[in-house]
Amino acid sequence: MTLVVVCPKCRREEEIKLNRFLLREMYVAGSANLAYYHVDHILYVNIDRYGIKTMAIYDPPSMLVHGLNVYVDGYFVLRQPIIPNRTEIMFVDLKRKIADARLISNHIHAITFVRYIKLNGRKIPEEGDLNVYGIRYIVRKNGEVILARKVGDGKSESENEILNRLMLNIKEIPANLHKILNIIGNCK
Repeated sequence: MTLVVVCPKCRREEEIKLNRFLLREMYVAGSANLAYYHVDHILYVNIDRYGIKTMAIYDPPSMLVHGLNVYVDGYFVLRQPIIPNRTEIMFVDLKRKIADARLISNHIHAITFVRYIKLNGRKIPEEGDLNVYGIRYIVRKNGEVILARKVGDGKSESENEILNRLMLNIKEIPANLHKILNIIGNCK
């Protein structure tokens, strides 16, 4: 089932596709929240089993939207629940247009990475460093799946080991968080 909403600020139409994440959230919580990134604002939509409950417009840096699943340029960016950790990793499925960004603490970093992927997804190297609007990532690409780890100034052997083990063990996006956290914990 698909619902269509029109943004009250910019009049852009958005289709809400009821995927398994939204249906699970509606089942557990009674309603589901999602957001659509519209460059200078975010369209927030809350739906329940009867349809659209509420709609609102928020400024992108608003703390409210940091933990919401958001659509960015056609990609579904999974942000719930955000898992605080020191190893910031994102998984992107280019074919299904899903980005699992639950391990990225900064919402704007997740959005900008997805916007970069939208423009340059097919040009991403199989392995190497990537500068995404001033933020450095180590990336691995396996077919249609991209794994990206945000890095600081230094690059260590353990970072490469973590990425290699994750790429071998993660077969589906969204990724199994329990498996990811076990791999990260065992590599340190």
